[in-house]
Amino acid sequence: MTHILLIIGILFSLVGSVFFARQQQAPIMVKSAVQTVTPTPTVAFTPSRLVIPKISLDTGIVVAGLDAEGLMEVPENGIDVSWYKYGARPGDKGSAVIAGHFDTKKGAAVFNHLNLLEPGDEIEVLNDLGKLVKYVVFDKRLYPVSEFPVAKIYNNADNYYLNLITCAGVFDPLTSHYSHRTVIFSKLVN
Repeated sequence: MTHILLIIGILFSLVGSVFFARQQQAPIMVKSAVQTVTPTPTVAFTPSRLVIPKISLDTGIVVAGLDAEGLMEVPENGIDVSWYKYGARPGDKGSAVIAGHFDTKKGAAVFNHLNLLEPGDEIEVLNDLGKLVKYVVFDKRLYPVSEFPVAKIYNNADNYYLNLITCAGVFDPLTSHYSHRTVIFSKLVN
């Protein structure tokens, strides 16, 4: 009887580990059931434009969900960027995520110079009415796709973040994917 209980316990542990690992791969914003009071007013809205003065970027933002593979959708063109609608809105507490292409078959795309951003650089997000939220870059990372920290990028809820993502590294023509992702981490300043 003890052996059976031990085997059942091991099976539950394995199933729980697999379930937890799969849960960590989905880019879903998890909100706490307990809300904390913060002195920073919420100015959240659905974004329409992204402006990054350092790299002379001023582009449209489209709303995105998940594609058939369970990954964040990106625009079909290389001009616009996409905001992940299942995460925080810009101005909300949590991780607002915007992604854009590094390049296309025709050449450089909207986030081709994203890797030039450094801590202290400003990022602005606007809505259709001209309402603005401003962020300042505090970190830049390059991750192999196999080590992409989904929870850190999509589910960090302890502050007001905007994380920008694009491809980097080596392009594989067989899969049409790059080997790495550049991520720019920024925090709300207004």
